[in-house]
Amino acid sequence: MSTPLRLALIAITFALLLMSLGRGTAQGRMLMASFLAPTLSDIQPLVMTEGVRPAPARLIERVRADLTSPDAPAPAAPEVRDAGTSHVTLVGLRWWGSGPQQGDPLPAILLVHDADQDGRDMIAIWHGLAEREGLVLIAPDFQVPEDGAPYDARRAVEAVAQAMQLYAVDETRIAVFGHGRGAETAQIWANRFAGPWRAVAAHAGIVDFDAPRLVGDGVPVRHYLGADDTERPLAQALASATAMARAGHPYEFIRLRGHDNDLTVHGARIAEDAWRWMEGKMTQRTTP
Repeated sequence: MSTPLRLALIAITFALLLMSLGRGTAQGRMLMASFLAPTLSDIQPLVMTEGVRPAPARLIERVRADLTSPDAPAPAAPEVRDAGTSHVTLVGLRWWGSGPQQGDPLPAILLVHDADQDGRDMIAIWHGLAEREGLVLIAPDFQVPEDGAPYDARRAVEAVAQAMQLYAVDETRIAVFGHGRGAETAQIWANRFAGPWRAVAAHAGIVDFDAPRLVGDGVPVRHYLGADDTERPLAQALASATAMARAGHPYEFIRLRGHDNDLTVHGARIAEDAWRWMEGKMTQRTTP
């Protein structure tokens, strides 16, 4: 047997083995996911077609106390520590997953942590809600750039691609929730890249007012900002929200009374409220 034919036979045999493993075990699905994850060029930038105008600016501002008041009811799904299963992508990014591995496809939330957190911190806030509502959670441990740049969107897409092989993910219902530095990142991703996300909710972090680019009919964004957040002045936050809305994103700016920027306080309530909003937005964007 010639060498090229022998190599081809080995390759085909290995591919069939991967397929067999992938159907049967979590380890096999992990191995398949590593090979099926997108290449770094698969995430495309959003570019406005010449002559096309962005949608009319849509900015809603609200002040709320129901999520942060001491008298607010306890969240139906409190935080759960030590939750989530550890996974690693082909390029070495660790991420934490939670949710059913089989059954009907479910909505997925990509969780983007702050600079001093990791993915498991975000899983803790969302896990109880995810179990009750039937959600898949995908929470990478991002490398935090020292220059203040957003996290690498390609790494996020790779984690999502792998999660789709390991968990029952509905690829048409994927949303992003980011906190702090992760909130800035999530909004930049929504504005810059044609990723799988259908809605973005952000807590605390804001983008520079000159960062958003015109995108036409952009991904909807809801931003929660504590009224007592001294790191993010109201004027700066409003300028950021206005810029995102003018770029083409339907934007809701929610000021939370009696709250600063600590997501460990009231985090479960904020997560539940964000999910209710994202659920509606994902349905709107997938309905013909």
